[in-house]
Amino acid sequence: MGRRWAGLTVLAVVAAALASAGGVGAAGGQDRVSGAGAVTLSSQQTQGAPEHDQFSVGATSDPDGSNPQGVVTDELSSPPGSPPTAFQGDVSQGCLIVHGNTAVAVGKLPESEQTVIPGFGTVDYLAVTVVDNGNPDMGQPTDQASAIFLFDRSAQRVCAQTLQLAVYPLDHGNFDVYDAS
Repeated sequence: MGRRWAGLTVLAVVAAALASAGGVGAAGGQDRVSGAGAVTLSSQQTQGAPEHDQFSVGATSDPDGSNPQGVVTDELSSPPGSPPTAFQGDVSQGCLIVHGNTAVAVGKLPESEQTVIPGFGTVDYLAVTVVDNGNPDMGQPTDQASAIFLFDRSAQRVCAQTLQLAVYPLDHGNFDVYDAS
């Protein structure tokens, strides 16, 4: 099993654990999103070297978006020989927005994972956006998703639904979105 699959398996296990332990799997009156996936962005999309992201989400909220709970994670590709860089955001300090088959979960990064960019501010949030297009078809994923790091002001705009984030076809993985409204 290659490094890509091993990392994705770990993220899927994290999402499954969140689903069972944190109530993400309970339907009832809550919005929810759960799952794990991987996306490769070309050098044209990143304006530099190709980037491979493996990310997961396990989050719930009330149908109006209040009481968000859960976790978003992202493991970034690293240069060969270097360990991958992993991040984990707390959705209770961000938001979960669900509309139909689309969800965005924004989680605050712990201080140790935040990055200051001089002249711009602190990158202190991680957002995972998902479009759930059903289960994989003949082993190929049908969902689209992305993970992106945000400054505080961008995270506020995403949570206020005034900023939409791009999504890309998954290389591997599957997500489940449930809209309780």
